[in-house]
Amino acid sequence: MSIAVIAGLGNPGPKYRETRHNIGFAVVEHFARQLTPAARWETLTRFEASVLRTQWAGRPLLLVKPLTFMNESGRALGHVLRAHGLEASQCLVVYDDITLELGRPKLRIDGGAGGHNGIRDLLGRIGPGFARYRIGIGAKPDKAMSLADYVLQRFKPAEQEQIKAALPLYADHLRLIVDKGLEPALNEINRRKRGPDQSDVADNAAQRSSIAPADAEGQPNPASGGRSEAPPGSISTGHRPNHRHDDPKGLSNNHSHDASE
Repeated sequence: MSIAVIAGLGNPGPKYRETRHNIGFAVVEHFARQLTPAARWETLTRFEASVLRTQWAGRPLLLVKPLTFMNESGRALGHVLRAHGLEASQCLVVYDDITLELGRPKLRIDGGAGGHNGIRDLLGRIGPGFARYRIGIGAKPDKAMSLADYVLQRFKPAEQEQIKAALPLYADHLRLIVDKGLEPALNEINRRKRGPDQSDVADNAAQRSSIAPADAEGQPNPASGGRSEAPPGSISTGHRPNHRHDDPKGLSNNHSHDASE
């Protein structure tokens, strides 16, 4: 089945802007700008998510940012899938991974939660079968440091520049997945071993094919104030919903992550 939904995981609100845990939002927003330069997201309270409706090769494509906190991401994505008659296998989820070095992308088809509560909630609410595009945020620099503190920490300036420089590469990977399917993309994305701070990123950027703009169907929701996208390269977090949940961390108590690559 082809991918019909790409969801980036993160926590809503300015407090979590540019944190390691919000890299999923940043990647999906950058991809949206490449697809539709004038992209404007629609905040839909019935989905508890910010949604961009666009087209890809004549097929509908939904970009989604859950506005629940990380550990309830599955509730928002479940609303979206059910409303559009879609299955988990038609969804690609973009999120952070501490088992990968900073900036390194990795594609997986199916799998477990690996200690990531956002993924655990998705498994519980929409079931298995969704693909995962993971981006490394690096391991904790100090073993004594709380994992929650680490993932909710903002990137250091040099790290932020490294991630910003790699955003076009991540967008190309999403395009490859939608264009060619998961299996061909898996071989292409996972064959590189170097991180995006090294020369292969520059080489890849030079070889990228252009992404043709598409018409976005979604418009800002006046009832919620709407939103314009953050400037290219910035890491933003979408709207804060009118309700709150108690855990922005999306972390399990044992703080384990999926070490398999």
